[in-house]
Amino acid sequence: MYLIRQTCLLAFIFCMGVAQAEQKTSVYKQELKAFKNSLNYKIIFNEDAHPDLRNIKTAIENYQELTRSQRLLRFMFTMLMHGIVVTPVTMPKMYSYVDSICKQNDMKTPTIFLTTDSGFFNACACKLFTSTGAIIINQKLLLETSDEVLEAVLAHELGHIKYNHVNKKLAILIPIAIGMHKLVEYIAPNRYDILGYHVDNMYRAKIDIIHYFKNVIKNFATLGLVSLIINKRFEKEADEFAYKENGKGEGLIEFCEDLQQKEQNKEADFLETYIKLEENKSKLALFDRLELNVRYYLVKANNNILKWFYYNTPLGEHPSHEDRIKAAQEYLDGQPA
Repeated sequence: MYLIRQTCLLAFIFCMGVAQAEQKTSVYKQELKAFKNSLNYKIIFNEDAHPDLRNIKTAIENYQELTRSQRLLRFMFTMLMHGIVVTPVTMPKMYSYVDSICKQNDMKTPTIFLTTDSGFFNACACKLFTSTGAIIINQKLLLETSDEVLEAVLAHELGHIKYNHVNKKLAILIPIAIGMHKLVEYIAPNRYDILGYHVDNMYRAKIDIIHYFKNVIKNFATLGLVSLIINKRFEKEADEFAYKENGKGEGLIEFCEDLQQKEQNKEADFLETYIKLEENKSKLALFDRLELNVRYYLVKANNNILKWFYYNTPLGEHPSHEDRIKAAQEYLDGQPA
């Protein structure tokens, strides 16, 4: 009897531990669920509702929290990304976490937004000039990750605000853009007349084409120079803010591993599509088969080339997932037990 009682007690304690662990890893999901189901916000999060009504309802809530000038500086989040302001009432745990990091690091708490659409697996931050800045979290990210991962992502985004990365990019970008414009116009001025003589429409069209390619060259050269100067440093700095200053190394590693898994899933999708093409080639007309194969290999080449350039050259902002995991793990390994 004693053995049975002890076994039951241990089982009860184990179940309580599992329940507490589950509760710990889902607190933000529970907040989101309550937020979306509250009476005032149902239309806002209902993607089947009339889009204009959703926008108006979202604006009503955002206008109460933000002045006109604040909304202007956060236009990207409110209008382009369909964000709604998170408050201590709507998502108290998330707001409290962000606020606590800001207080610990002598920062003003930025505006926190949540996407009203399902969104994509991402988050971003922006601080223009001397504003408090803003961060936005996509629902998909919140729903598909643990609380530890979400907190690591929040800390990373706050790192961008802490170190003024957007303002620094603008400070680098604007002078380079002006300099490139002046340089290209000096080397190859865009003129519609030669020595005062009128030119015909054909010559004017040629000049317009040249002007178009000059703009392309200026844009690529500007972005290339900015990328060389920044060279993924800002993302590394934001990562370090997350795992060095806020102890979110394990969460950051898990987040990068999630991104790795998503890329592996894409590779599996490519393989599955290739197999599907091979299995059905006898059922397709010759030209249809050629068209689908061309489309497939173009998509595959585009995906692989862009991914390689993004992670292995200065053209991409983020370091590779492997490099981010390695940096965070090395820091964790170097900490005292």
